[in-house]
Amino acid sequence: MRYKPGSTPRFASLDASAADVFGLVGVVGVAVAAAAEAAAAEEARRTKVDRVVAEAKELLSPEPEKGEAGRVEVMIKTPDGRRLKRAFLGADCVAQIYHFANAEGGEDIAGKDYRFVSTMPRCVYEDREATLEAAGLKGQCALLMEITEEEEEEG
Repeated sequence: MRYKPGSTPRFASLDASAADVFGLVGVVGVAVAAAAEAAAAEEARRTKVDRVVAEAKELLSPEPEKGEAGRVEVMIKTPDGRRLKRAFLGADCVAQIYHFANAEGGEDIAGKDYRFVSTMPRCVYEDREATLEAAGLKGQCALLMEITEEEEEEG
């Protein structure tokens, strides 16, 4: 059916007032703005994670050869159950373990605040300036990664 000038279109019976239409436009506008804000926040998070990973890879010292004096083999268990393994030198700073975790753990790790702990006896390794040897890490070590601050829940 074609619209004829001067006739009433069929959809006129919907009785939508201008306020209703503009209200709907306003709701859609708010939803679009919220989606844009969420996308911008996600992009900022990804940029931060990418920066942390790149910086960690740059700061990570080379892995020592097998049999090298002072070699410390570290296994990290992440909260998601993965195991990250690498060797360091006893003279390396604890920060090297954090760099390794950020570089190898990806965005699941690099975007969060965490610390390393051993369980028996419980010891927390947060002094990143201490050497592995001074922190008591030698030979083969197993560390747990504890998330200290969860990212804000999306609501």
